[in-house]
Amino acid sequence: MSDKCKNQRFQKRNYPAQQVFWTAGRGWGLRTLVKIKEGEFVNEYVGELITYEETERRVKLARKNNVKDFYFLVLDKDRVMYVKHIGNIYSPSNLSNNRISVKVQPKDLKFSP
Repeated sequence: MSDKCKNQRFQKRNYPAQQVFWTAGRGWGLRTLVKIKEGEFVNEYVGELITYEETERRVKLARKNNVKDFYFLVLDKDRVMYVKHIGNIYSPSNLSNNRISVKVQPKDLKFSP
């Protein structure tokens, strides 16, 4: 891997130390174990990349089956990230009943062999 590669933090999993924890009354949470600076990279957001049409199909199916815990991140008019079945350490925090908004900067990363 070249030192010029801008995706090294992903490939090397170079993230600040983090911990999933349970809070009474608020559900699962995620915290860092070290201080982080504003705007600093913390972790990648992982999910299944699907089309907007597939998103609509899944929402209809979920409503039909009275499923209420589905989460989508709209990247643009054609692409949506669905995090129900594919995820990482962030997944438990997505499933908490008392979610808070966080700043997400979607990027289409290209990995070269």
